[in-house]
Amino acid sequence: MPLGQRLLVGALLLASIGCAWLYRENRLLRNQLEALNDSAPAAPASPASRNEQSAAGTAVPDTQEAGPENEPKWRFAQRPRPTLDVKPEAEPEPADRAERRQRRQAEMAAMFGRLDGETPEEYRERMVPFLQTALALPRQRVRDARRRAEDAAKVTDEQRAALDRVFEDVYQEALTLTDRAVAEGDLTPYRRNWAGTLNYAGGIGAVLGSAEARAGEILDPTQQRILYEQGFEWGEYLGATVPWEQLQPPPPGDP
Repeated sequence: MPLGQRLLVGALLLASIGCAWLYRENRLLRNQLEALNDSAPAAPASPASRNEQSAAGTAVPDTQEAGPENEPKWRFAQRPRPTLDVKPEAEPEPADRAERRQRRQAEMAAMFGRLDGETPEEYRERMVPFLQTALALPRQRVRDARRRAEDAAKVTDEQRAALDRVFEDVYQEALTLTDRAVAEGDLTPYRRNWAGTLNYAGGIGAVLGSAEARAGEILDPTQQRILYEQGFEWGEYLGATVPWEQLQPPPPGDP
């Protein structure tokens, strides 16, 4: 039988089984509903019928519990439920987008820009500890990941040394490119410059791509495949391990 016919027969069989199962479940639910209706207690007698039975001399026992103010339970259940007149709180109006952007830009300038009268040495004293603290954990993670991946790929000490020499060149290229972008205003904490940021990102991408290509000349294809299967990425490693603390301070204001 061709494959298409076998798939069609299998689909029809599954559909038939599903219909039979749904029919069985429907019948079971109907039987349960009928059983519940048969076992449901009868509705309490209305006041008119109770008065008529009392007038006819038939004793009608009041088995219902009393509600508030000695009302019978059946009458208390028919009373409308109280409602609270609670007005929903007015939702705060969203902040103006331009104001939010200006506030974020001011925060960026205060954190990464040069303060009034701040010298390059004072800027480094303020920013270097911040960068080292922010990058300490990511650097430790990527270094551990590199060690595990290289052990799995059986990278030799000679290969590690050759890779480290490549990375030293990459670090210098990344720092030079970033210093030039900051000096020319492509990267600036004082104003938005998406065109300059994208131009800088393209340059950094080219540097990282060149580093991966040079690493591929040191490692054989099997080792590269094992590194990839271990989840290791050269771009992630280099991005965290570049000594960003060595960057030149930005100019004291928008260039």
